[in-house]
Amino acid sequence: MIFMADFRDLLNESFLNLKKSGLRTYLTLLGIIIGILAITSLLSIGAGLSESVEREFEVLGTNSVVVSIGGFSMNSSSTLSLDDADLDYIKSVRGVTGIISEYFVQKPFRFGNELVNSSFAAIDDDGWSIYNLQV
Repeated sequence: MIFMADFRDLLNESFLNLKKSGLRTYLTLLGIIIGILAITSLLSIGAGLSESVEREFEVLGTNSVVVSIGGFSMNSSSTLSLDDADLDYIKSVRGVTGIISEYFVQKPFRFGNELVNSSFAAIDDDGWSIYNLQV
């Protein structure tokens, strides 16, 4: 019984001290709650993004190869391209089951009074069937 009385006194004293510094107590509590929510949100967003990226790579598969002229750069101003002879040669390589021609162009685009740099990308009809995509 002595222990119970000591515990009640301790609990009573704790609540009195919390009441004395009420604003500080509530602000501290609010900070802890916001911190926990922020950490939980960041972990959830990170897990979701990781899962999304993994799914995108699964679409490509582990047996895909990208052939690019002069490197793979989004800022490339190169006008090099593969012609039909190049594509026929790649198709003749043992193990190649399909080719997707991708077209990528960066051009300025006028939107209202603004001139905006834009990227346009497209794939040929074979790409839709290889990736099992539908329009």
